[in-house]
Amino acid sequence: MAFPEGPQGMNIGKTIGVLGGLPEDSTGKVVNRFCGSSMDAVHQVSTAVDCGDIDVGLAVGVEDMFSVPMGGFAPDFHPELAEQEYYIGMGETAENLAKDLNISREDQEDFPISSHEKALKAYADGNFDKELLSINVNDEVTVENDEGPREPDVEKIKSLDPAFIEGGTVTAATSSPISIGAAAVLITSDTFAKDNNLKPRAEISARAVAGVHWNRRGMGPLPATEKALSKAGLKMDEVETIELNEAFAAQALYVIREGGWDKKR
Repeated sequence: MAFPEGPQGMNIGKTIGVLGGLPEDSTGKVVNRFCGSSMDAVHQVSTAVDCGDIDVGLAVGVEDMFSVPMGGFAPDFHPELAEQEYYIGMGETAENLAKDLNISREDQEDFPISSHEKALKAYADGNFDKELLSINVNDEVTVENDEGPREPDVEKIKSLDPAFIEGGTVTAATSSPISIGAAAVLITSDTFAKDNNLKPRAEISARAVAGVHWNRRGMGPLPATEKALSKAGLKMDEVETIELNEAFAAQALYVIREGGWDKKR
């Protein structure tokens, strides 16, 4: 999560275990790397497994953007960093990336339309059937599917005003939505999986993080991927399937184009 406060505070890593019925001697902690927090949780759990510190762990990501304001409940900004635009908004960083590679508004609008269509097809084909859990909210409503993917309204998409700067190219339609969500992945050692008759779906071969300038945050997947590939002894053209975050269409397109990645993968 980005801001571990409010309903996602009080060491929610432990709270999740208690509510989920895990033994009281199970441990939990909160990891914070803003948008990359859940991926960092995967890194930390898998590292602990590799080191032999644990045999099994849950890496969980949660976010409630409706209950916790951007910046948290009591943000406090360092004046020197503020002068350097360190606290620049994510939408503005997406505008910077769009300018750097001259990514047009039209290209940005086409990208999420394709993303929605792919997601809807994946749902229809049952690709997520084994990954989704229905959630009952206060005994009032049951949420069975992610509400993000929806049939694109092309006319409405093209009618929207810029969302972050006057004359900009990034709109609400080409930005990720304000959401409430959660995801989890079970990570185990080979021995634990065999002893408990678990069938692994994937193996983590390498992990990496990389820093970039704060006004170009969205390009982070490029250096991080290069480091991870190097550690794994792989080249990008050897990777069959790529999962890339889509915080903004401009950000995703920047990474794809600058990295020379194949959009079909």
